[in-house]
Parts: sequence; C-alpha cells; structure tokens
Amino acid sequence: MKRTYLLAVCATSALWVNAAPYIGYVYPAGGQQGTSLQLLVGGSGIISKNDFGHVSGEGVTVRDIIVVPNFPNPSGVQRKWILDWLENIDDGKMTKPPMPTKQEHLDEWRENPWWETLDKLNDLQRDLVLRDLLARKNSLQSAPSIRQMAIVKVDIAADAPPGLRELRLWNSLSGVSVPRKFYVSKMPHQCEPRYISP
Repeated sequence: MKRTYLLAVCATSALWVNAAPYIGYVYPAGGQQGTSLQLLVGGSGIISKNDFGHVSGEGVTVRDIIVVPNFPNPSGVQRKWILDWLENIDDGKMTKPPMPTKQEHLDEWRENPWWETLDKLNDLQRDLVLRDLLARKNSLQSAPSIRQMAIVKVDIAADAPPGLRELRLWNSLSGVSVPRKFYVSKMPHQCEPRYISP
C-alpha cells in the first residue's frame, strides 16, 4: 500500500514538473503597429528564459522572455536596504547602500537575483520589485495558475496586419501553452499604470 502511494506521488510530481506552460493573463493584451512592448504574462510552468514565445500571424516577433523570480519575504532591515537602493537609483545614483554590520541582520539576509542587481534591471523589473515590497498581497494573484510571472518582449512591425492574434509560450521539455488573445492595431495604446507607489 505504502509503495503504491509513493509511486503515485512521484508520478504526480513528475507530471507537475513537466506540465506545459500556462498563460493566465497578458498585460497589455495588444499593441500598435511599429512599436516594441514589454508584456507582463502571468501563469504557471514558465520555467526559464529558454522558453519560446510565438504570436500568430505576420509581423509580430517575440524577442526575449525574462522570468520574474519568486520574491521571499525580507527582514525589516533588508527591506529598508532594498528600498534605499531603489531610491538611490531614482536619484541617479547606482551605488548600493552600506550593508548592515550586525551579524544578526546578515543571518536573516535572503538571496534573490534581482535584489542583488537592482542597478542592472530595467524600469519594469524595478517596478515589480517595488510592488512586491510595498503593495498589499492579493490572494487572487496568489492562485497557482497565475503565480509565476514573465516579461515577454515583443516587436510589432510597422506593416503588421491589424487584428486579433494568439500568443503562446512553449519549451522543449513540456510543450505548448494554451493561447491568449493579443491585438494588433493602428491606433496608439494607453496602458493603465502597472503599479503606483504610495
């Protein structure tokens, strides 16, 4: 009985690890001809920057995919250190603030690839870091189906035919995602802010 249970758990885990990418939302869900966009994609099974993206039809190219890392909960001291560095960057100073000197603070220090390279991130990436630190957590955004995020960089050619398209992600390990609607239009797009600092 125990062996059967362990085999079932292992098989389920293997299926979960190799589950096809899933896209729950794309924001913005469209763009104007002749523009380059950074789309924020929420979903699951987006495992690495080696995933591929495709938009149906002609004239739209997925240039890059940046997987957003999971952010742990920092200690109060580390949180202040990150916010101080972000404020420095806003003021045009890329230098890190001094590290805390007390060992107890260093023992609580958590690692995250974006926290350690804030000066190398683009504006959207820094906004995502800031939102994670300052915005109240939304339980709906914690649903496993959209917990993962990725930034998908898209180029829309000036002569791309306008109309409804489909955006998909896939990787060689686990397959292709369900499609999500993506619109190409002739008109300029005005997006709502992804995040406004308090």
